[in-house]
Amino acid sequence: QGVQWMVSTTVLDLSSGAIEAFSRLTGENNRPTFALGKRTLKYYKPESPLHWTYDGPRGQAWWGTQKEYASCGKIPDCERLPNQKLRDVCLAEQKVQSPVDLYINECKPNVDYGGRPCVAPVGLRPVKFDVGPNGRKSVDVYLKDCTCEPCNNPNNHYTLTIKPKDGVKFTYFNTVYDLKDITFHTPSQHSIEGVRKDMELTFHMEKSGCVPCGNTCCKPNNNEMPKLKYSILFEVGDTTPSWIAGVAAAAGAATGEPDDLVPDLTMQKIAVNLQPLMSKYYIYEGSDTTPPCHAKVSWLLMYKTLTITQDDLNYIKARHPGDNARDIQALNKRPLQVAGTVQF
Repeated sequence: QGVQWMVSTTVLDLSSGAIEAFSRLTGENNRPTFALGKRTLKYYKPESPLHWTYDGPRGQAWWGTQKEYASCGKIPDCERLPNQKLRDVCLAEQKVQSPVDLYINECKPNVDYGGRPCVAPVGLRPVKFDVGPNGRKSVDVYLKDCTCEPCNNPNNHYTLTIKPKDGVKFTYFNTVYDLKDITFHTPSQHSIEGVRKDMELTFHMEKSGCVPCGNTCCKPNNNEMPKLKYSILFEVGDTTPSWIAGVAAAAGAATGEPDDLVPDLTMQKIAVNLQPLMSKYYIYEGSDTTPPCHAKVSWLLMYKTLTITQDDLNYIKARHPGDNARDIQALNKRPLQVAGTVQF
């Protein structure tokens, strides 16, 4: 008892002569088979060639060594690409990677910051959050990369994720984006003045249109940026937003299949909870934080840091056996901005 057997599904070819030779040497040395009974038989599928992780052999140092993920890596990774056009795109993307460390001193007239950069205010830049016709329907919760249970491999990129129903839209700077999912990261991916927070929640969106002005798009707009991400940082405190607490309580039941594990959690409830909190946010141009690390992403990060209790944080972290946050990337003199009011 207490022995775990792993049997390859690949059957190797062996010549009849070799089989006869082994038989003469050992005779019959196999035990009769026994009934499986109620024991569980599991199938472990082979790892795909481009399956990436946060740690381990296919962790962050490995990403850039794959030509499909060269933008995640270093200059020599770009130089291995097959043509100059791809190399140029790769090199440009490497200069605008995410996440980054945020400095928070706001620029003020006639103030000398001793050579330190400052965050430029851009005034009011409303964000419209439209939950759509499915806003009252339950969202689903699942664990990304949980394809082989039990999902406790510290080298996988498990990420607790909320999947909304179709139709949730954000309008930012006269450009309309569809919400794809909401991911939890422990610790936070971004840091503030060199310090990472305990958790980060990121809304991932893709461009779907623009605000019309006659027969064209209103200007100014954000149309050149195909992706928008809005992140909220959390630190351990005395309270947790009720909707986050609901997800934390259900986290242990999450599998690789989206399911309504929190039946009363809807996008409308999430929007109502966030409405008074999103009035001020940082802005910068960056990239996806996971392979293939493509650029052209507008990042908005809530100015206010929220709290989460240690217990709720532990429930979420338990689904991430290893950290699921990318290393901080160089800002490379990219400007940081801060904007004002959000409207719903």
